[in-house]
Amino acid sequence: MRKLAGVALRVSTRAAHTKLADPAAVCPVVRVDDSSLSESAVETAVQLLREGQVIALPTDTLYGVAADARNAEAVRRLYNVKGRAERKPLAICVGRVSQVKDWAQVPFSDDLLNALLPGPLTLLLRPSSERHLNLPGNPPLVGVRVPGLAFPCLVAERLGGPLALTSANLSGAPSALAVNEFQQLWSQLSAVFDGGVIVCEERFYGCGSE
Repeated sequence: MRKLAGVALRVSTRAAHTKLADPAAVCPVVRVDDSSLSESAVETAVQLLREGQVIALPTDTLYGVAADARNAEAVRRLYNVKGRAERKPLAICVGRVSQVKDWAQVPFSDDLLNALLPGPLTLLLRPSSERHLNLPGNPPLVGVRVPGLAFPCLVAERLGGPLALTSANLSGAPSALAVNEFQQLWSQLSAVFDGGVIVCEERFYGCGSE
């Protein structure tokens, strides 16, 4: 067992229906569903992100892999985990709706912003000109999320900056709704935060132009 921030990270062999095809792919797993969400689990995730690590965590739409969006090396590591071309953009996740304007330009009212988020939406917005994200290529638009799920929001808030976030799968493969569906990535992750099976659909709202 490995301990971080008071959490014993269980190197899991999982149940029969989630058995790893390759024993080398095992990785520390922490349960973070509604019945077991804890302060120590949040602190563990934040500690790993501050170290420049990549983790997997649940959102309200699917499982994602995440890194500190301000850390260029960590973001590159995230792309490598995914096998994703750097020309393909990442989304960011912030902890509160009020923090969206810290990292992106919002061309509509606060009332509309608060009606849309938090929830299963990705808003495509122009990045802030005042705060810097270490995303490859300085994309003209960035997807911004405030999930309707406590864990990723608490992690982003405690980190003090946005998560670079993308789906927990190899680039081009189906998105994962359960942790066993992205086992091929486990060996490259520092921890998997298991929130159970996710059932939701994500929607995209574009604001601004290329």
